[in-house]
Amino acid sequence: MTDSLSASFDKPAWLKMHGYSMFPGLLPGDLVRVAPLNENPEIGQIVIFHRVDRLVVHRVIALDRKTGAVITKGDASLGEDDPLPPEAILGIASMRRRGNALTGLRPRPELARVSKDWAGYWRRPCRRYSHLLFRAIYAACFMFYFLGSRWDKKPS
Repeated sequence: MTDSLSASFDKPAWLKMHGYSMFPGLLPGDLVRVAPLNENPEIGQIVIFHRVDRLVVHRVIALDRKTGAVITKGDASLGEDDPLPPEAILGIASMRRRGNALTGLRPRPELARVSKDWAGYWRRPCRRYSHLLFRAIYAACFMFYFLGSRWDKKPS
């Protein structure tokens, strides 16, 4: 996610990242250079588009040949974004600045494949067993919070 809104990127611009959806490649506080999109996006490119009231920076993981829709997903997100028409893409991320280090962001189709497979693999089990996971986390927190202080004390 980013902190600026713009209708389009006619010239290159720098945006500040917020959130962890593109972890570990892009972290909160990183600056991303956004270049205008001159042709259709390719699989593996990091693109910028509007979602509700903010700009989103995610990777293209698939292109729908029938409708021409672009399917994106954050590298660390579990699910895909809704399909976008190509004209909804505002620009591409061409460079990252973290501290004083500049790094070029080239298309990475191999990351798009891994990201897409990861989403499909985890989506179904997470939905099916989420209530069990919640109960296990709740029980662990209860044990450590309420019983942990007793375990730390030495017997008298």
